[in-house]
This record gives sequence, C-alpha cells and structure tokens, in this order.
Amino acid sequence: MTDAFNPYLTQEDVIELVRRQVRIFGGVRKCARNFNVQPSDISRVLTKNKPPSPNLLEGLGLQKVTYYVHKPHTPEWAKGKP
Repeated sequence: MTDAFNPYLTQEDVIELVRRQVRIFGGVRKCARNFNVQPSDISRVLTKNKPPSPNLLEGLGLQKVTYYVHKPHTPEWAKGKP
C-alpha cells in the first residue's frame, strides 16, 4: 500500500482496499449492497478480471485519473547506424 504522503494508488492498492471492505462488511454480498454494485462486480475486481466501477470507486472515496508522461528521448546520434 502506498504511504500516507503519496496520494496515488495503484490498481493493486485499490484491490486491497476492496478486499478490506469485504472483510469489514462480512462478505462480498453485503459489501456489494453497501456500494450499490453487483456481487459479481466485486468478485471480478478481486480476481483482477475487471477494473473497479465508478460506483465502487465513489464508495471508496476514490476517483480514476489517467495521466500521460513523456517518453525518454534518445538523441539521433546515440541511436547508432543500422
């Protein structure tokens, strides 16, 4: 799990949060009912077959953010000749 100073979570972190919520609520069905999702949605998230739904993320107090980064640039002279 990421530390308290890092606001970014990996998908593994989110899966662990879901796993904890399932334990807290006493099962997948009760957890799903709380987050207004289908039990199969929770199961698919836990088995990594489906990303968390917007309702589940909302219930966890999270939002999905996509970001892009620059690829490292290799100068032409460093690429060598074919």
